[in-house]
Amino acid sequence: MKRVIVILASVALSGAAVSACSSGGSTLSTKDYCQKIKDYKAEASKFDSVFTSNTPDPAKTKIAFDTMSSMLKDLSATAPAEIKADTAKVVEATDKIIALLAKNGYDMQKVSANAADVKELQTVMADTSVSDASKRLDTYGQSKCGISPDTTAPAAVTATT
Repeated sequence: MKRVIVILASVALSGAAVSACSSGGSTLSTKDYCQKIKDYKAEASKFDSVFTSNTPDPAKTKIAFDTMSSMLKDLSATAPAEIKADTAKVVEATDKIIALLAKNGYDMQKVSANAADVKELQTVMADTSVSDASKRLDTYGQSKCGISPDTTAPAAVTATT
């Protein structure tokens, strides 16, 4: 169970990497987009409270992931062309994980009790194309917005794969 929680928490951190890297959207000024990123990062940091228990509340888990998904999709929709594919890749991975959670009623115990679901979750998290996209987004966010990459995401992913 704890392993599944660590994997899911790393999704939240990975999502923070996406937004931390997507500045300068086509309809927003770079400054406005960077603020949007900072707003997302502040919201994403609230995920920690959802995963403080070995049995996170399914309702709170759903709210947290729904919020993250909505914000990530908004950031991706306004991402500049040079990182559009990278933001889309991370949103795609997040959507797969959310679908897996939804299938299990956002109940971590149900996810962790099903070996096939745990394997699917690990497969999504181990996808190097997603981690490569996140790294490119980190680089972009650092150079355009001055936002330091979230160094906890890779450690969480490494610990679970």
